[in-house]
Amino acid sequence: MILELGQAILEKYGYTVLTALDGEKALSVFAEERKQIDLIILDLSMPRFSGREALERIRQLDPDVKVLVSSGYSEKSETDQLEELGATGYVPKPYTPSNLARAVRNALDAGNPLA
Repeated sequence: MILELGQAILEKYGYTVLTALDGEKALSVFAEERKQIDLIILDLSMPRFSGREALERIRQLDPDVKVLVSSGYSEKSETDQLEELGATGYVPKPYTPSNLARAVRNALDAGNPLA
């Protein structure tokens, strides 16, 4: 349900969205479509591969792709670890449509590590 909500929000803001129900599928979609992907959004609590594990594997495929992570947990140590793994940004859950859209835009524009 959260996946569908996020997709609907981002499509409303004009983004094209590819989805995956778990970390393993996310890696598969990225491997197949990477030339068309400007940003990946990972939930840290995805099934199969966690968001953290998916991020590590995605970084092996492409160290430069922008990755926005989302979680209901926002401990400083968690965001520090995500920065070390190369996360471009972080959006805490629950998020509003405008918060999600802003986080996506910032990640696409900035390209800087998680701040």
